[in-house]
Amino acid sequence: MTKPKKTPVMKSPAGFPELANQEIHIMDATFNYPATAQEVTELWHQPRNKEVCKIIDKTIKEGYKVVIWPQNIQQKDINEMVLSGHNVKKIIRDNTYCGLEATIKFVAWKRI
Repeated sequence: MTKPKKTPVMKSPAGFPELANQEIHIMDATFNYPATAQEVTELWHQPRNKEVCKIIDKTIKEGYKVVIWPQNIQQKDINEMVLSGHNVKKIIRDNTYCGLEATIKFVAWKRI
């Protein structure tokens, strides 16, 4: 049996062209559908935006994995990160959380 892969869920289909074809793209950050533990929700890096924080909080409470962007990232979305030369796949891999750990990271992140 092969190890399950994480599937990034993006807010736009052109958000990160380097993702492999088998990975999915979602057109909007607010979504409701049956999901598996292997799916990861990537949202905007805007800790002061109340609407973004509300969506991230809801996503964590629903049991999804989320990316909590590290403090050294200044860009607001994946497109800007790619253009700035960041290794976005590694950042997503290293900063994906769920459950209590996601809540703790999220609370610290939104205070930036």
